[in-house]
Amino acid sequence: MRPLFAALGLIVALALPAWAGEPKAARAYDLLQVTSKKHEMADAYLLAYASCYVFPRLLHVSDQTNNKEFIRKFDEKFTALGMKSIKLCADAYSGTDCVVMSNDTAVIVVFRGSEDGDCCAFVRDWLTNINLTLTKAPELGKGARVHRGMWLALESVYDDVSKEVTKQGGFKDKRVYVTGHSLGAGMALLCGARLNADGKGKPVVYTFGGPRVGNFEFRKGMSDVTVHRWVNKNDLIPMLPSDRFMDYRHVGLTHNITEKGELEFDDREYRGFGTRKRHHIYHYLWAMHEHLPSELKAQMPEPPG
Repeated sequence: MRPLFAALGLIVALALPAWAGEPKAARAYDLLQVTSKKHEMADAYLLAYASCYVFPRLLHVSDQTNNKEFIRKFDEKFTALGMKSIKLCADAYSGTDCVVMSNDTAVIVVFRGSEDGDCCAFVRDWLTNINLTLTKAPELGKGARVHRGMWLALESVYDDVSKEVTKQGGFKDKRVYVTGHSLGAGMALLCGARLNADGKGKPVVYTFGGPRVGNFEFRKGMSDVTVHRWVNKNDLIPMLPSDRFMDYRHVGLTHNITEKGELEFDDREYRGFGTRKRHHIYHYLWAMHEHLPSELKAQMPEPPG
């Protein structure tokens, strides 16, 4: 009988899904709270994690123009965490890069922020950043005006992103999240606004260290889209462009990481002197990881060292 039981045990083991014996964190993205209507720490952390690893350097890809190697390593990492379909949407001329990925319940659109490890990429990103004239965007609401540089950068990939969201089941069968850090946060907000205005559906937007991207009328047009805006202490970038000397306004609920490292939800905008020292996505990710409930932390991938 023992050989029989051994054989049956082998058959059962082979029949189990490949992830059955892996750590819980291996399917972390199944923890997304896709039916929730409020802020969720699981969602915030997982979207910040994606916003971190969308940078090639974090995946040890030294050539930031090597999209093939980047997406191979990104795919390898996030497939292991439960994602199933992963697609890179990129435009070399504008330097805009975005990953669209999904599992059975969610589609995540994650925009890459400003890159500082590659001279050409850095220049392209900052040409986008400093092109801050407000340009008309009537499709986003009556009187809406947005950051010209980011609007043009989004335009270079938007059709591909929109098609890929639909292809991966976004809005129809799955919740759509749009996220990013820094410049990527600004692009995420504009992309979320456009998906909504185009009638695709209402995405949920989580941004980290994001600048202002539009005027009061733009904010008004986004009033029915859920936006969670994370700010680390006196991070300089969320203070730009100025809302005192220009007609820029922030959108959504502000969640602050305080000087003491505490989390303040639905808080006020920080006023005072800013610093770039608080801006790196590492700082956001580590602070959020520190405050995850213990049972949730055990199921999450750890931030990079």
